[in-house]
Amino acid sequence: MSNEEVQQKGINREQLQRESNFLEKSLSSSSEAFADNKTRLYDWQDVKKSLTEKEYAMEIVRFNYFDTDFTDSVIYAALVVGPETKKAPELIILKDGTLLEGKYFKRFRNSIKYKIEDFQTYEHYWAQLDQVFDRDATVFDSADGIFNQVNFETVKDRNGTYLIDK
Repeated sequence: MSNEEVQQKGINREQLQRESNFLEKSLSSSSEAFADNKTRLYDWQDVKKSLTEKEYAMEIVRFNYFDTDFTDSVIYAALVVGPETKKAPELIILKDGTLLEGKYFKRFRNSIKYKIEDFQTYEHYWAQLDQVFDRDATVFDSADGIFNQVNFETVKDRNGTYLIDK
């Protein structure tokens, strides 16, 4: 609503904010998970302990490139924990984030919409990551940004095999 509409309807934003905060606190305190202040922080070693021999956990994070100031260039970083992880998760940088979110995503979406054979999506989004995983591995993925919008069940690798079948 515009400021005029808010005034015409007699809405008090500060009061609404206070009520909203009160309701959030009430919900949180009534929830057992939030009421117990003994929440535990987990690290990558805890994640590794929960994985079996052919399982990997991958966190994909989106961020803007920073040199001396933030830019409009986007970078994605993947942190991978697997059976061979020893000192720290493996870091994989996907530098073409701006293209992943623009041109490459449009191509992916059009390939789905118009049922066009597409091997480029694999190359742009997954090939670099695929080098880390064992054959027939299960990958648990926590994705950010454009990686939440690409349905990897529809992506084929260089051999024409859907990633979900691998």
